[in-house]
Amino acid sequence: MGGGLVATVEFCGISPWEVEVAHECLGAVFELDEIEAGIPEGGAAGRLRIGLPVAFGDEFFAWFGLKRWERLKSLLGEMKRRRGGRAGSLEVRIDFAGEPQVSFVVDSADRSLFVNSLEKIDYVPETMPHHLAGRPAGGCLVYRFGALTRRWAPEEAPGGRKAPDAPPGSP
Repeated sequence: MGGGLVATVEFCGISPWEVEVAHECLGAVFELDEIEAGIPEGGAAGRLRIGLPVAFGDEFFAWFGLKRWERLKSLLGEMKRRRGGRAGSLEVRIDFAGEPQVSFVVDSADRSLFVNSLEKIDYVPETMPHHLAGRPAGGCLVYRFGALTRRWAPEEAPGGRKAPDAPPGSP
């Protein structure tokens, strides 16, 4: 287990099989708090929100393990494939604790863009120092993947500290 580290998995419109695979992947290193939410907002067919109690960066990938990370990305890509290319068919949000808090929102209707965005999360630690330059300490970075640029870019969180829709208990 995760040595007392508790990750949150909030979901709606997700099949029991998909929840079980996410549980197997994340449960190997974290204790899990699973929350089945109500009907997705905005007509989304499914929503998955993963709150990880660790900081985002190269250290996360080394600790979490490449094989486990690849399995998680594969699951998310398969979830999108099963829902098709409809707009709003699946929204995934991955929140990392730490300073700064980092969140990734993956919600493209285009399946190839959705999968491409998942693949490129691995490279964000290389650009984070640039994204953090000039920002006040303790802020939150909410990343969205640009359809035209095919890159992750941060949005400024309103209020500076807490990301929009940040998980309960976050600063």
